[in-house]
Amino acid sequence: MRLTLAIFLLNILPLALLGQADSQHQQSQQKRQTVHGQTANEKPSPPDTEVRAQEEPEHSIADKGKENHNPPWYKKPEWVAVGLTAIYVGITGWYVVVSHRTMNQIVRQADIADKAANAAQKSANALITGERAWLLIDAIEADPDFAKQATPRFTFRVANFGKTPGFMIGAKAYVQLSSEFDIPKEFIFIELKGARAFEGVIAPAGKPMTIPSESWDFPFSDAEEAQRPRIFANPPEAWLWVCGSIHYHDVFGQVRVTPFAYWYDATGKKFVRSNWPEINKPT
Repeated sequence: MRLTLAIFLLNILPLALLGQADSQHQQSQQKRQTVHGQTANEKPSPPDTEVRAQEEPEHSIADKGKENHNPPWYKKPEWVAVGLTAIYVGITGWYVVVSHRTMNQIVRQADIADKAANAAQKSANALITGERAWLLIDAIEADPDFAKQATPRFTFRVANFGKTPGFMIGAKAYVQLSSEFDIPKEFIFIELKGARAFEGVIAPAGKPMTIPSESWDFPFSDAEEAQRPRIFANPPEAWLWVCGSIHYHDVFGQVRVTPFAYWYDATGKKFVRSNWPEINKPT
């Protein structure tokens, strides 16, 4: 506030002084015109010694007045205005430098605060990662004639490999026959839509939850029935996949999803987990 008032006064003072100087100059000019006018209108006096003696003091007074109207340069109003303007420019420059430094300090402080917040977030994420629940498919079980069943049925177990409890929300699964050894292209099993509710708490290193596939029906279509014998060829010409997902939340309130996909080895009569990067890993 004080700096703003000083800048305002420094802007106004030079202008006021210049105006005063102009006014004084005009008054001086008017006085000179009056004096000269009176001298011109008067009739010439006879060459008398007394008259000349009386005129001499007036002449000296005029000369003295002229000297008074020519003060030293450092006392002239225009130079005072120049000095005040220079002071104003200096203060303004100082204000700009201080403002720039203050802004730099604010930017540096904001950058430090942002880095501290990022570090705190990383620390919190590391804590959650180390302490949260990690629910995975522990195993898939089926009858020996699983691949020959008209409606294949199986069960899968969900285990907690984390350090805090996991709370089950739902799960879904289905079988799919593929003519190529590749994970099914339809990733609908990752979404929660269509899942059945399976509520329960799975403790760390506790008893796994068993989910039966009787909750869903997986009859083969006519096209799949025609390809079923290819599952048992040596080497296989078709592969039977079991896909699904489990949905749960951890103690930190985050909803997690673990998609899974296994293919059935008809020769060894067992399920083999897929190594696809996005599958069999919880979010």
